[in-house]
Amino acid sequence: MIKIIDQPEVLARYQQVFKEKLYTFLPKQISHTFGHLGVDYPNMVVHTNGDLWYYGMLADEPAPNRHWNAFGFISPYPSNIITEINFPLKGINRRIAGVLGFDSNTREVSILHRGRIGGGKPGIGKIAFMDYIKKRIPSSIVQFNDGGNKVSSAIFVCKIVSDTFLDDLSKFIHEVYDFKKNVVL
Repeated sequence: MIKIIDQPEVLARYQQVFKEKLYTFLPKQISHTFGHLGVDYPNMVVHTNGDLWYYGMLADEPAPNRHWNAFGFISPYPSNIITEINFPLKGINRRIAGVLGFDSNTREVSILHRGRIGGGKPGIGKIAFMDYIKKRIPSSIVQFNDGGNKVSSAIFVCKIVSDTFLDDLSKFIHEVYDFKKNVVL
C-alpha cells in the first residue's frame, strides 16, 4: 500500500524533483497573468510547453505552510488556474489536496490528489469531483495509508519518475478542467 510521506526533508526533496521535472517538460518561460476567485498574479514567470503552464512557490501568510503548485492552459482560458497540486511543508495536512506517497513494494513515489478542488461556483467540490472521477476512470482511485491506521482514497496523478510523467499529469489536469467546464446542477 502507498504510504503518505510526511517528513519535512523528504517532502522538500520530492517537491524539488517535481519542480525540476516540470521545468524539463515545460521548458519555455513566459510572463503570464493568472488568478483565481478574484486574486490576480500579474506578470509572473511561468513554465510552459505552449499548452500547459506551471507556477510554483511557497505559500500562505504570515509563514509558508505548503508548496503551492498551480497549473493551467495557455488556451482557451489562459488566466484561469485549473488546479493546484500542493504539498504540506511537514507532517500531514488533509486540507491540502496534494499527497506524496511512497509504495514500499515498488519503491516508487507517486503524486496523489485528495480531490479537493475549487472553482467558485456551485457543484464544484471534493465529493462531486471524486464521484466524477470514480465514474470516468475508476482505476485512478487508490487507497493509501494516510498516517497511523487511517486509510484514505485519492486520485492517482502520476509517478515522480516515469516515462509517462507529463502525460499522466496532463490527463489529471484535463479531467479537472472537463469537470469544471461541464458542471451541471
